[in-house]
Amino acid sequence: MSRQWPKVTLGEVLRRSEETIQPQAEAEYREITVRLRGNGVVARRRVLGASLSGRRFVARTGQFIAWRIDARNGAMGLVPESLDGALVTKDFPLFELNAERLEPAFLGWLCRTAGFVELCSRASEGATNRVRLKEKSFLAVEIPLPPLAEQRRVVARIEELAAQIHQAGILRQQAAEEAQAVLGSHRRHIFGEAECSTSGRTRHSLLASGCRRRYRVEIVRGFILYLHLSIENLLKDLLVHRLKAQTRVFRVEQIRRTVEDMRSRDIAE
Repeated sequence: MSRQWPKVTLGEVLRRSEETIQPQAEAEYREITVRLRGNGVVARRRVLGASLSGRRFVARTGQFIAWRIDARNGAMGLVPESLDGALVTKDFPLFELNAERLEPAFLGWLCRTAGFVELCSRASEGATNRVRLKEKSFLAVEIPLPPLAEQRRVVARIEELAAQIHQAGILRQQAAEEAQAVLGSHRRHIFGEAECSTSGRTRHSLLASGCRRRYRVEIVRGFILYLHLSIENLLKDLLVHRLKAQTRVFRVEQIRRTVEDMRSRDIAE
């Protein structure tokens, strides 16, 4: 972030929401929880009002929410549209944003940064297992705040990069599945032939050379297992370095031919 951006306190751009309701016994309500490390504001459960004691705060779309207990661990974010009207306890303070000065998405990304989480940690007080975010200290935290146009530009760039990261994750998963399919295919090919060959060799060795030949067959079987592990490592290496599928098939085919040549030589002996 630019050092030239002016700093403001959170209290200048956030205002505590005081909207509450008294749950009705027969009505059903949704409750909210906030995941650690900036992993989102999500539904916790659906409950009947009869199981809720006292008044509850009402969350609205776009509000900033923090979990007092774990704000120091990144448990904060923006209320999504899907959870508009859900209920929270006083342990989850809600804040309205000043839309004339603060872009919601900008705060949404900012609160995921290590620097912001560290500031929330400093604003938390209490003994071990009772450390909680202190609202007064939290609202006194200073953040860099560029003009709205610059905030939107930053958000657009971050979301562009986030989309690329998401796409890269999909491609990585597809590549992993492809590698596993190739591995399974060659495993069946190599071990299928190996089983037929070694089973025949075992029967032949028992009839012709006794235990000596059976011992040699076990050596061959062990070596094939070693090659199988080599193939697996090769495929992993190809995946990491993003080599073409043709190169992968060529290398695996080379190993397979080596195994076949070795079996042919051993049978000839």
